[in-house]
Amino acid sequence: MTKTVKLAEGVNLHLLPSKKYKTVHFMVRFRELASRETLAERAILANLLTMANAKYPHPKDFQAALAMNFGMRLGAGTTSKGLQHNLTFGMNVVEPAFVGEDTLAKAVELLRAVIFEPLAENGSFNAQIFDLIKTNGLHDLASLKDDNAYMAAVKLDQLFYTDINMATPSHGTVELMEHVDAAGLYAYYLTMLATNSVDIYVLGNVDDAAMTRAFKDWNFSDRMPINDIFYSQAVKEETELIKSKEAYQSQLAMAWLMPIQYGDSDYLALQVFNGLFGGQPNSKLFSIVRERESLAYGINSRFDSFTGMMSVMAGVDDENLLLARDLVIALLEELKNGDFSEEDLSQTKALLRNGYLAGKDSPSSQLEMAFVAGLLPERELSDEEWLANLEAVKSEDVQRVAQKLKIQVTYMLKSISLTEELEKDESVESDLSTQGIGGAE
Repeated sequence: MTKTVKLAEGVNLHLLPSKKYKTVHFMVRFRELASRETLAERAILANLLTMANAKYPHPKDFQAALAMNFGMRLGAGTTSKGLQHNLTFGMNVVEPAFVGEDTLAKAVELLRAVIFEPLAENGSFNAQIFDLIKTNGLHDLASLKDDNAYMAAVKLDQLFYTDINMATPSHGTVELMEHVDAAGLYAYYLTMLATNSVDIYVLGNVDDAAMTRAFKDWNFSDRMPINDIFYSQAVKEETELIKSKEAYQSQLAMAWLMPIQYGDSDYLALQVFNGLFGGQPNSKLFSIVRERESLAYGINSRFDSFTGMMSVMAGVDDENLLLARDLVIALLEELKNGDFSEEDLSQTKALLRNGYLAGKDSPSSQLEMAFVAGLLPERELSDEEWLANLEAVKSEDVQRVAQKLKIQVTYMLKSISLTEELEKDESVESDLSTQGIGGAE
């Protein structure tokens, strides 16, 4: 049973008692409404704050301090959840009982140094560390342009979402990151500390009173809680776009508007529908598009119940793009018409049940489930309720979910060889020359 302690307005400590693990897991999450203008700044902060700080100004010293404390593991990253953008710090530490030392106090001390004692002076982050993190970040983002599956997913988001804040990757873009400077980032960092909603999670065998005292010493100020999380948009006219790019493999990306939110009455039916469609190994997309027809190297479906998007992604050969698209549409129609067996339904439920129960043994899954439960307590189900509701899903429930989907986007990234691309470019140049465009005046 999670115990929640208010440390300040908009700042909460959540204690999840457990003797299942030999480690204690900390998660500190800063939340704000997603804004395109701050995505790159938050991505840089995740790496910058965990590299060095005022207490350990040299990265090697900081890493040594973590290692000397029984191999403490520290990480940070950014994600989106509906309307909200999360900057999350995580730390794992050995439970004190196994080493005879107060590893928890040291973990809280180091986390505090990471978050509140950055390597900065005169209103700006340390230039050397900042430049290194920014350069690495730009390199990582630039390298993603060679990942065609990633680029297809990004383009699908851009075509699907009508809100630019939702359409932008959660870690920002090269263009956004290029405009971040050390002084501006430090100013934003101070704003984040003062205005973001903050949730601190501690999972493990700990003393609740001691943890509460330790985190109260962080002295957070009051701030306005961020509660809005569900994003929605109206149905729009379907978009179909084909783009050519030098690549070994073409990409098919499709998106439907899905009017079912996390915790709705049809949420478990949505889980089963997605499993039957493309979310599980026994799904129609995998067993038919990939296995039987050999039209895709890989294919799957997924949904986001916080933004209302259902998507299908597939890697295919160029000549199979349209065939794969048409078969995906036909298989969705089969689900709308109830064309699946009771055995398919039972097998999908069993896979979902096993996945849910396996998540109960994963600390990271436990923390994420607790996070969502804290945001939406009125929509939370007990384990017994979740499993019972899953088992209660019938064929007609799956049909009803399928019938609610509205196709919005079909995006095809068509592979093209370097020779074809050069011929295409030469053809364009010849056309422009003929038209008197782009030549000498």
